[in-house]
Amino acid sequence: MRIKGEENYFDITSAKPNKKEFVALKLKLLRWGALRLSQNEKANVFTRLAIPYNPYYPEPYERWTLRGLYDLDKGEIIVGDDFWNFVASDNIYEELLDVFQEVGEDLRDEVDEKFAEFRTGR
Repeated sequence: MRIKGEENYFDITSAKPNKKEFVALKLKLLRWGALRLSQNEKANVFTRLAIPYNPYYPEPYERWTLRGLYDLDKGEIIVGDDFWNFVASDNIYEELLDVFQEVGEDLRDEVDEKFAEFRTGR
């Protein structure tokens, strides 16, 4: 995704990866950057790990398992509202939550029925 003249490559992961997963994801991001730069060494490439929501909200996202692996100050990990607003190049996170809320309410009965099927084994 090109944003402000920069090629951004995201790997979207779960909210609480363990240390082994963080290491594997870091290696994948480094590989992506290297592959892109092997095609064009002047490409303005940035790889990022994206976490779609912050399970610690309203506190900042913080996991001991990522310390020393990622440069948080440079945005190598982008979490929750920061991720969605960055991708949209606009302040859309609250609107996105509203859409999810509305769709959830509209589909509540259908979702409940599907979960009931799983519980009963139908």
